[in-house]
Amino acid sequence: MAKTLTAIYEGGVLRPLETLSLPEHHRVLVTIDELSSGNGVLDEDYLEQLDATEIPEVSLAEVRTRLARITGSLTQSFSKEREERF
Repeated sequence: MAKTLTAIYEGGVLRPLETLSLPEHHRVLVTIDELSSGNGVLDEDYLEQLDATEIPEVSLAEVRTRLARITGSLTQSFSKEREERF
């Protein structure tokens, strides 16, 4: 099976940008065809902006506290939405 996909080279490892349906430790043959930076696959400016953005640390306790404030049931919401469609 031949498949062409896009990958990113990070930390000495090629990381595919899509999920591969291969078993663990399966050997494959890789051909490298370097893409130009202006190919539209990655927005380098946006990635640099993300790296420069300071994201505040949020504790698990804070996440749990905020989630506890949500009323109702997600399961009930899905069921109700399905009933309205049919």
